[in-house]
This record gives sequence, structure tokens and C-alpha cells, in this order.
Amino acid sequence: MLYPLLSKYIGFPLLGYILNGLYFSLIITGIVLSAFLFFRQMACTGYDTYRLRAFVVCSVIMIFPLGVISSRAANMFYFPPDQWSVSFFIDQFFSGSYQTFHAALILPLIFLMLIGQWFKFKKIHLIDSLFLYIPLGHAFGRSGCFLVGCCWGNLISFSLFGRTVSFHNPVPLYAIIF
Repeated sequence: MLYPLLSKYIGFPLLGYILNGLYFSLIITGIVLSAFLFFRQMACTGYDTYRLRAFVVCSVIMIFPLGVISSRAANMFYFPPDQWSVSFFIDQFFSGSYQTFHAALILPLIFLMLIGQWFKFKKIHLIDSLFLYIPLGHAFGRSGCFLVGCCWGNLISFSLFGRTVSFHNPVPLYAIIF
């Protein structure tokens, strides 16, 4: 969304840096805000704040890299199963052109559940608090997609009153709303 507006005034390498900075800052803002709200929710249930701080710090440090790994790892699912192999996975991971935003939730969720067990949190409290704030963090990340324009859907066209309108499907906007 911002690329067509700003590309008239800012050259490509600098514009790429600005848009990537905006994109990643919104993702990190979503992670930090969700972690803070998770901490407050879990503190209300009576858990030790020292343990909660340690959990939140470990989470904030590991969620972004694990999200990138699981997002890049999902690249191979864009190809037919007969092409899947360990070498293909590694090739897609390091040089693939796709990132799947929803797949970025897989490894962080597994990590959070495992360290939640290690910190001896009750599963019901952990799941309840995590799934209360993960959609908020996801919405922040998808707003970065929406503003930067990286994850828009295919070009769609429709006719209304004899006038044809074509635009890219704003998929991140749907994710933010729902």
C-alpha cells in the first residue's frame, strides 16, 4: 500500500529499507505488546513474577527467530510432494522467495508450550493466556503486511453498473479484521 505512494519520492534501495523497517517494527511491536499483556494476565492468576519475567524474556527473544524459521520452512509446501527432500527443504529455507505468515506461528507455539511446561505453568492458564493475546500480535504483524504490500492476494476484477474495477485482494486486511 505504501510502496506505490512513496516510490515516486524515494528511490528503491532506501524505500526497501524503510518499508522493511516498518514491517519488522510492527511485528516486533506485536510480539512485545502480546508478551506484556500475557505477563499481566498470568500475574493475575497468582504466578511468581520472577518466573513470569524469565518466561516472557525467553519468549520475546526466541519468538521472532523461530517464526522466521517456520515461515521459511513452509516454503516447500508450495511445491509438489514429489520434489520434497532434505536438500530441497534447505534450499527453500535459505533461498526461497516465499514466507508464509501463518506458518510463522507453528514453531513459536511449540516453543511456548514446551518452556511453559519447563516453568511449570498450568496448561489451562498458559493456553488461555497465549490464545488471548496471539491474535493481537498477529494483527500487528499483518498490519505491517498491509502497509508494506508484501502479502496482498491475486489481482481480482469485478463489474458493477457497467464499470470494471481491478485491484489486488487485501488479504492482510481480512486477517486483521477477523
